[in-house]
Amino acid sequence: MYIENQLIGFWKISAINSVKVEEQNPSYIKLSLIDIRFRFINSLTSLLTTIFLLLSLFLFLPSVESLEIFMKLNQTNVPVMKLLSFLLLIQISDVVVKYFEYALYKNVPQDINFAELNKSFSLIRKKIKMVEFLPFSIIFITVLYYMGLPKNILLVIVGVFLLTIILGFIEIYRLKNANLDNLSTPEIGLQDVIDESEKVIYSIFGVMNTKRTGTAFLGVGKMNKPENSLIVTNKRLLLVEVPIAGNSKIVDEINYSDMNFYWNRGEIIKNGNELLNRHTLSEIVKKYGVKSFKFEDIKILELNKMLIKIETTLDEKAEYLFMDREHIDPLSKHLSKLLGANFIVEA
Repeated sequence: MYIENQLIGFWKISAINSVKVEEQNPSYIKLSLIDIRFRFINSLTSLLTTIFLLLSLFLFLPSVESLEIFMKLNQTNVPVMKLLSFLLLIQISDVVVKYFEYALYKNVPQDINFAELNKSFSLIRKKIKMVEFLPFSIIFITVLYYMGLPKNILLVIVGVFLLTIILGFIEIYRLKNANLDNLSTPEIGLQDVIDESEKVIYSIFGVMNTKRTGTAFLGVGKMNKPENSLIVTNKRLLLVEVPIAGNSKIVDEINYSDMNFYWNRGEIIKNGNELLNRHTLSEIVKKYGVKSFKFEDIKILELNKMLIKIETTLDEKAEYLFMDREHIDPLSKHLSKLLGANFIVEA
């Protein structure tokens, strides 16, 4: 089994390395399918290994019951053949479920937006977990019943399983109805006054606040500090949340702020440029602004490769990460002119 797992692992790594990394759906879908496909392959390999071992037992041993472990089982009145058949049935069921999961993943439309794609994958995962959990709970409760477990304890266990199943269906319902519309306006906005002399100098669409956190309940939640873009003006650093599918939501433990940052910056860039073309700076601040750092309030700003560290005269600290290296030199030149001695570049 160890050698098989190692070989499958190397095969999976080779398949992953063959995927050309892109910032839109195709590469993400390919990597997701590779993961699901190899889970199916692992399950199938485990089944075939079990069948081979069972055949070996029957072919090369006069009687399976002669083995010490099976002799002990016979002493406890456990039928060996039924036990082996049951274990084999479980593995067959696992292979069927894994194949069903792979088929569902493969049939997800590829032309939907990034957030809806993730939502579809999340719903498949939750439904598969329910499919796996229901028969397990029935088998487990049946075994406990025939073992003679006291009825009051059995009822408590049944209640726990029923509550788990109900919460699972509620979670699926909440996931299915989660609004990930990329046209929805972020629930943010600043009241900073922008005068006519303030102009956009530079912009980075695709940044992440390294201090952000979030909470979720029954599969759906929201991140704080949702800013995903940086706009440099001649008077301030403006952090905004460019509208994008998923925005700052959490769905099935998927943090869309992070997922869009790592996998979907192409859409952030596209929407960000459209935002600059459609709106005035004042409108952007009021509708999409999250945080503003006026240059007169910045005590020190450090640029360490692709990490921006800000400390203000009010002892406020913030850190922002960006992923595209081509921003380093132009950002350094602009900030050096705008901040002077308050700007530091770390090699």
